[in-house]
Amino acid sequence: MEGLDRLQQTALVALFRAVADGEVSSERARCQLCETPNFQPYDTFMNLQSAHRSQRGWLTAADVHSWLAEQPHTLAGLSLDDVVAVIFPGCNIHGELRYEGFLRMVLPRDPSVAWLRDVVLRRGQQRNEPQSQIPPEVSYRLAQFLECEVDVSRHLRYQRKNLKDQGVDAIMVQRFFTEPGSTRSMLHAPLSGHSMYRNLVERAGELTPSQCDALLRRINPDNPALVSMEELTKMLSGPITMKSSFSPRSSAANQYRDLSPVHVRVLMDYERNKLNVSQSLRDSRYCLDVDRDWRFPLAARSCQSSNVGARPLPAHIYSPDSLPATPSRRSQLSAYGRASSIPSPTKAVTVSPVSSPKSVLLASNRDLFSSPQAVGSTAASRLELARAMDGQERLQPDIHVVLQLMKHQAELDVKVEDAKMGLPATMSLEGFFRTLDHFDKGYVTDTSLWRFTQDFGAPTPFGSLCSLVHELQLRSRSKSACAGHLTMCSLGLLVFPMHSKEFEIVMRAGSDQEALSEIHVHKFSEPCPGCSVRVQRDGDSTGCPSVTCPVCNTSFQCHIVMGDGDIRQWEEHRVPHSVQYQLHRLIDIAAVAADELERGRKQLSFLPKQNLMSTLSAAFAHIANDRSSFVMTDLRRAFLNAEMVLSEPELAALWRRYQPLHSEVNFSAFVAQLKPRTS
Repeated sequence: MEGLDRLQQTALVALFRAVADGEVSSERARCQLCETPNFQPYDTFMNLQSAHRSQRGWLTAADVHSWLAEQPHTLAGLSLDDVVAVIFPGCNIHGELRYEGFLRMVLPRDPSVAWLRDVVLRRGQQRNEPQSQIPPEVSYRLAQFLECEVDVSRHLRYQRKNLKDQGVDAIMVQRFFTEPGSTRSMLHAPLSGHSMYRNLVERAGELTPSQCDALLRRINPDNPALVSMEELTKMLSGPITMKSSFSPRSSAANQYRDLSPVHVRVLMDYERNKLNVSQSLRDSRYCLDVDRDWRFPLAARSCQSSNVGARPLPAHIYSPDSLPATPSRRSQLSAYGRASSIPSPTKAVTVSPVSSPKSVLLASNRDLFSSPQAVGSTAASRLELARAMDGQERLQPDIHVVLQLMKHQAELDVKVEDAKMGLPATMSLEGFFRTLDHFDKGYVTDTSLWRFTQDFGAPTPFGSLCSLVHELQLRSRSKSACAGHLTMCSLGLLVFPMHSKEFEIVMRAGSDQEALSEIHVHKFSEPCPGCSVRVQRDGDSTGCPSVTCPVCNTSFQCHIVMGDGDIRQWEEHRVPHSVQYQLHRLIDIAAVAADELERGRKQLSFLPKQNLMSTLSAAFAHIANDRSSFVMTDLRRAFLNAEMVLSEPELAALWRRYQPLHSEVNFSAFVAQLKPRTS
């Protein structure tokens, strides 16, 4: 892997990992959508188009945005730029999402579920009559899929910015994956998927095989074996942020070509008065809490005060019904009113001038509240108004505090992981355990740790060591461990890196003997490439390194002899003084980190307004989107929405803390890491 420095490689791998994880989540949502019996791709595609554009043959971001705005879903307040980012991979150069691109976007891509793709396509050919509207269950599954895609695009937005800051472009990436010795013409040829697999999985080990497969499917759904320069550039650069409605063609004539006369007039008048609206909104008499990405015309109305000199907007922007009441325009307005991205008659949301010096009239294509008259001057109503105008709910302060504590947990875990790198990988767990257990009690206590650190003159407080013992017992999740006693498995969580096989073994083991046995087998045997059974030689490998697996008869090379573990036994249980110094340093850093974590948990329990369990329940529901568990993608989205930046090592460390063995975090595991100890 040459051509990129270490920081550039880290940024590139982080983007690839985000793409792969997002594709896995989106593929699951695609399968759920296609498993819905009423899902007809062509009918859904046609119903997503605005009413007066139904014969057009393509979708725009404005069409999808208008449809989402009418759905009873959290995506109803989505910005247009987010919708552009979702449909961008399937659009042509004019920003048009044709039916072929729509199929590539919503149909499953994994070859293992190709049968589901065929079923959906046959289902569309066998339909009796077209659907006049999208069925509710299809709308729900489609909104879920779009939500997954929005999460992916938001996370990639940060990763692309990081990649751009490192000065990485598509040409550098292609050279990075091109085999050494390639000619200049080969650098512009399609990139081989096998080359990416070999570099990312086999050589660097940065991605798992399933992640690499998902990455290749994301880049080129039609042929994952080839990655063209155009597709690679599209994924690395992302969509261009649109400052206006994302519609096909760039000229104003093409932008308005299929709008009704009523909508053309509304748009043109809005463009003429846009500068006046911006100037009036900057005045102190107008509401300033407006999202800059809001895509609908804003009409500001001043309070009842004197010397108001702002120029009012044309009357038909406040109410399209005030246009000249010709029969043709009346019929066009009723036919096209809520079907396009142009707002229908405005819904006014006013704030009492008594309680606030500002009031706003917000034009939208959907009702913000069921009863605008019920919006008063209370703090709750102002909060709801701000949420509606921002397009997303603001985080409650208590939830934000929980996320900050989780972020601090990740930072401290990474710091401890860095300290583990000072321990040599050749040292045995039993050797470390015997070094700390002076009197062969069979367990290590906080007093044992304190005595060991005092031998090196460390100023580690005894209370911090007590917190460390509690932290290790909390993470080991062993029900048989006595309070204040560290078993060999618990100590293994301290000395083994999180990404190592030994860490996984001590986490899964039911007893110290089981853990020692598995670690010994892992260290002094080799896996059979055919059936993965661990194999040792019964004789010297000189002259004949090949062995045959007794289970599947696969022939492979093995150099480990059966007695090697016993020969090195005396050597492994001796811990040199230099290694003991590194162990004391690790214990000191881990104890300080554990003390900080416990202090953060106690501060969390002192939050006002509600008890700790209510706060944790609200935070868990926010991360999991009101589900019973959350996955890594949900965790990334929660931090991204809270504008908290976590590196990939920090996210991995945080996930290992909350769920090291499974793919989902439930509420009990979530609470266990955030609730302060009771004794």
